[in-house]
Amino acid sequence: MTHTGRNINQMDFNSYQNKHAGERCFILGSAPSLAEENLSLLDTEKVFVCNRGYRALDIGLNHFDYYVISDQIQYEGYQSDIQQRVSCPRFYASYISECETYTSGIQEPHIQIKKTTLVKHQIRTNNKFPKSFQEGWGKTSTVVLDASLVAYFMGFSEIYLLGCDWHYKKEANYFYKHTGRVVPIRDNVGLKYLPDNVARFREFFKSNDVKFINLSKGFKDKHLMDSGDFEEVINGKGN
Repeated sequence: MTHTGRNINQMDFNSYQNKHAGERCFILGSAPSLAEENLSLLDTEKVFVCNRGYRALDIGLNHFDYYVISDQIQYEGYQSDIQQRVSCPRFYASYISECETYTSGIQEPHIQIKKTTLVKHQIRTNNKFPKSFQEGWGKTSTVVLDASLVAYFMGFSEIYLLGCDWHYKKEANYFYKHTGRVVPIRDNVGLKYLPDNVARFREFFKSNDVKFINLSKGFKDKHLMDSGDFEEVINGKGN
């Protein structure tokens, strides 16, 4: 069952457009190395978490400002957790806010990221990035890159990644432990495009004078994008 048309709980992005012009933000992925970071250093920073990243609150993070989810299976498996643990503005890929789990549930308010067939592969095949948030965009291989585009349209000029090791193994994908719920494991074919997509994002942000830097302790593919040290950035000594 698919719901079409605009849901009354879909919020407008206009109030977020360039809201953080010239500021910096930190986007948290779910790689195991996130548990090794001193997340208390983010106390005064603008922070995005993705998918089940709200669980970083259990390992030292004391807040997050924005929440982004683009994995429908994660949403369907942890809907009640998301509703209970996320109180900040939410950004949902359109196929989440149009799925039956959402439309037959509480329908929590969110801003929709337009993910239509028309734009499905624009970034991957045409290296075409949206000129506005409202255009929407195609597949990016990972929710962290979706969150990076959200941050870009909010006006952030420095985007730092944590917990983005990008070494995917089924037995150790995430910093959080399994909670006993059964969520189907789906091989993400899009991951094979991840290195190329990261490179495309690197060049896109560079051309728009936006710092795009991976600070994750487990990030080893340094050729993909700029990297740095988390503590040094916080202390004003790096990047």
